[in-house]
Amino acid sequence: MRTVLTAPAVARLALGWAAVAALSVGHDAFAGTLSTPVLFAVLAGIVAVVIVCAFGVVTQAEHLAHRLGDPYGTLVLTRCPSSSSRWC
Repeated sequence: MRTVLTAPAVARLALGWAAVAALSVGHDAFAGTLSTPVLFAVLAGIVAVVIVCAFGVVTQAEHLAHRLGDPYGTLVLTRCPSSSSRWC
C-alpha cells in the first residue's frame, strides 16, 4: 500500500480535494462580477490544479501498466488519459 500512496500522490489528492472544497465553500464570492485580474487568477489556479492532478493520473497509470505487463499495461495507458475516472 505504501507504493501506491506515495507522498506526491497524497499531495496531489489533497490539492484536488482542497480545490473542490475551496470552490464549494467560496462559490458565492465567484457568483458576482469579477474583475479581469481576479478572474484570470482564479482560472489559472483551476487550470493548474487540473494539470497537476492529470499528471498524477498518468503517473499512476504508468505504475499500474508496469505491474500488469505488456498487453494489459498498454490498455491501461491508452484508456486512462482518454476516458473518465471509472477506468482508472
